[in-house]
Amino acid sequence: MKKIILIPIAILFLANCSDSGLNLNVSEIEQDFSHIEDPRERWEAYQLEDYYIEQTWVCECQPPSGADTYILQGKILQYIFHEDPSSGRDKEYRATKIMTVDEAFDLIESYQGNAYSVEIKYHPRFGYPTEINIDIMENVADEEIHHNFRNLKRIN
Repeated sequence: MKKIILIPIAILFLANCSDSGLNLNVSEIEQDFSHIEDPRERWEAYQLEDYYIEQTWVCECQPPSGADTYILQGKILQYIFHEDPSSGRDKEYRATKIMTVDEAFDLIESYQGNAYSVEIKYHPRFGYPTEINIDIMENVADEEIHHNFRNLKRIN
């Protein structure tokens, strides 16, 4: 039953696509739960299942990359890479770096206490991680995780 409902929603959602990307109705988020101290609890208070967010990441083995990401019902529906698609960069590899905010929180939790260094900055109002810097092992090159989020919008 869920699949039957999701397919028409996804078709309607994708029907708004244009050659330059998705043309969606996005809006600023008016609620303010900044009084909630714990970042994940603050994020969850907004109950955002449908949202847009920009994300960038750095891999020591490739130049920096990023994507505009559209999340529908908590799942990645569409992403648009920031760099020119004709650049020859590995799209499949870059796609593995894209994540939802909930997946980012899970990633952070998985490395807390298990990595050499975990440094996170959170959005003061929305609670999502704005900067994720994880050094998995001391004195090992090219295994660090650097991921940033910004420009959160609600999809209406």
